[in-house]
Amino acid sequence: MKNALVITAGVIFSVMLCAGPVFAAASVSISGGTWAIGVVRAEFVSTSDADAWTVTNDSGGQEDINISVASTGSWTASTDGAQTANQFVLREDDDAGALITSTARLLTTNTDGETYSFGLYFKSPPDGSEEGAHTLTITITTTEWTCGQSLIITHTAGSVAPVNKTVTYGTVLTSLTGTSQCWITQNLGAANQPSSGTDITESARGWYWQFNKKQGYKHDGTTRTPSTAWITSISESSNWTTANDPCALLLGPDWRIPTLTEWTNADANGGWNSYTDAYNSVLKLSCPGRLEPASGNFAYGGTHGYYFTTSQNSATDAQVLIVYSLCHMYIYYTKTIAGSVRCLKD
Repeated sequence: MKNALVITAGVIFSVMLCAGPVFAAASVSISGGTWAIGVVRAEFVSTSDADAWTVTNDSGGQEDINISVASTGSWTASTDGAQTANQFVLREDDDAGALITSTARLLTTNTDGETYSFGLYFKSPPDGSEEGAHTLTITITTTEWTCGQSLIITHTAGSVAPVNKTVTYGTVLTSLTGTSQCWITQNLGAANQPSSGTDITESARGWYWQFNKKQGYKHDGTTRTPSTAWITSISESSNWTTANDPCALLLGPDWRIPTLTEWTNADANGGWNSYTDAYNSVLKLSCPGRLEPASGNFAYGGTHGYYFTTSQNSATDAQVLIVYSLCHMYIYYTKTIAGSVRCLKD
């Protein structure tokens, strides 16, 4: 499905840009105002209002939303940010934003009802380019997301995500649990997969959660974010509930934390006898450490990984997969540690 934002441009060297009509589609809708520029010189730069356009997924499922641009006349979009005659530069948001070219690229991955907002940065072609009126058409297309593709999520700091962050999650379809399921291949909140089983860079560790609490924490090794009062006692007779599941809250309602049975089966079927085995699996598990139960301080980075299941052992203890020199499913571990979260969907 597709929608189009029509941008008209005239050069003398003059450019006039405006967002044209928005056409409704079954799976995506676009809203936004007009962006108009008067007569300008060659290589003139203009930036729209931030978040000038909003794309909403109306599909009822998860969609990849793609973006591309085309022009009338001899103008073409630069593919590297450099310009020769008749080449304009179009980027998302600002001069450091991702390029928008004639080849569709992934803008975002959204579940039904989710929105994505963006602005535009435009730089007109250089001297010697074709003059006269030109129309740039920005096309939004959607395709159904499938496991194995990247999952691009923009996290907003609040009661679940600790900081603002856009993450490209890898995904893989695997039957490690005995059932074919889709997993993310890095920890929730991690910018990238770990480079080894002992990689403790903040970008590979991701965020940490206490059992059945939806607030996530970032820790750079010195500072915890948010720095709110640490929960030192949890006593509640409950498994991890859907309402507090950060996978569902951050990735979409189809995603969830693995159950005790699923982690146990993955451990057994994967033959994980050490963190090296766990890292060499398709899930790329590592040892990102934990946040201590009494203080929220970072500890055990590079030697241990603590991956929560949805199951409690008691009102005060949780079932946790521990990855270290061995891999072991602990029957219980205090709910007040903050451990890592991996997400899967059926």
